[in-house]
Amino acid sequence: MKMKFKRRLKKLFSKKVSINLSKNALIRLLSFILVLSVPVAVIRVFLASKHLSNSSVQEMAGIYGTVTDRFGQTLYDGDNKNEKIFGSVIYGGKMMENVITAKYKDLLTPGKVGYLLGHRTLEEKPRVLKTTLLSEESQKQLVNLFGNKSGCCFSYNYKTGEVYTAISLPGYSSSSDSSYINRCFSSVYIPGSTMKFVTSVLAIEQNMDMTKLSYTCTGSLTLPDGTKINCPGAHGKQKFVDGLGNSCNCFFASIIMKLDLDKAIESMKKMGFSVNEDKAQAGKIDRLSKETSRLNITNTASFKNVWSLIGQGSSQVNAVDMAVIAGAVANDGKAATPYIVSSVTNVNKKDKIIYEAKTQSKEYMSENGAEKMQLFWGNAVKQNYHPNGYSTLIDYAKTGTAETNSKGSVNKTLVGVIEEADTAFYIVVEDWHSGEVLPAAVANTLASLLPKNSD
Repeated sequence: MKMKFKRRLKKLFSKKVSINLSKNALIRLLSFILVLSVPVAVIRVFLASKHLSNSSVQEMAGIYGTVTDRFGQTLYDGDNKNEKIFGSVIYGGKMMENVITAKYKDLLTPGKVGYLLGHRTLEEKPRVLKTTLLSEESQKQLVNLFGNKSGCCFSYNYKTGEVYTAISLPGYSSSSDSSYINRCFSSVYIPGSTMKFVTSVLAIEQNMDMTKLSYTCTGSLTLPDGTKINCPGAHGKQKFVDGLGNSCNCFFASIIMKLDLDKAIESMKKMGFSVNEDKAQAGKIDRLSKETSRLNITNTASFKNVWSLIGQGSSQVNAVDMAVIAGAVANDGKAATPYIVSSVTNVNKKDKIIYEAKTQSKEYMSENGAEKMQLFWGNAVKQNYHPNGYSTLIDYAKTGTAETNSKGSVNKTLVGVIEEADTAFYIVVEDWHSGEVLPAAVANTLASLLPKNSD
């Protein structure tokens, strides 16, 4: 009996010792693993910090990547090379969401980095986002022409969709609220007489015989409702090309009153306008949000409506929209959808292209209508614009003076096309005063900087 008890006691004691030994071994093993992991963790933290230290701004915003111009020259690598030019289109601070580095964050960011053990998708080199933009040097020339004026200069290739400039002034500044938007995308302007090229398309699309139109301007035209449309002076007898070149308000009022309202509204919507608060499809350029051009027209014989189609009143246009419509005129009715991002490349994976833009086009007017407009518009420019200082590289152009308030403040606007470069543009100089830069000076310089087409 005693022997049996001793055997049980010995067996129990052995299990206890074994359990204690197992616990001690486990503690020693965990301690050993922890000691080994410290250098690994330090290395991982160093690598992660190295990856994120490209810019404290990048780290705060969670945005990575290098952004280049169309030639591969760096415009942004965590710090803007020139915030005044590129801040409101590439990256201008955490307050700005409508910029390409924010909209393409999913492609530029390799993944979250674990500071202790790192992350399996950690990449040592930033990905490269290539834009379609002109070089910094070229854009500086255009920006310098504006001096201290606010405004914008949008230009793009209406055949490929490549955006060459999306200049918005004032540029990025931490002290200016207006710097938190890009005027090319996020603003609308009263167009002034630049609207007349759109109104001309409306008339041509309704099969109005522009060759037979004739009007004698005495400086004023009384509308059926008793109100008057005035011109700065009497233009005398004019054909359509003269009226377009002279920007005669009275001539255009006489054309507007002949328009079929329903057909005019249909054409305006086809050109991307929101008419009578009927919301057009939400505006986009690449992944960026864009304001939509808009106006109200309910009676083509009333002052309010005629004045809007002349370019005042309820008319508000977006620079991108106007350039696209001008491009469609030059391109037989169709125009490519603008884009800024050409490609995104992962240099850590043998320069693997993870995104590449594709050209997409849309019809904005009939081919026949566009061809007729080309003829009239081109002749008006040769007759009235080239002799007055406009570069002969500019094939189509329409100026505008937009009254912005009752105190006489005006914006100077210009829409046009440079066929040698397959480029359409829209330029605005805000709050213009006599002697200050005109959009024509910007357009002339732009024409000299653009890449020539490959045709």
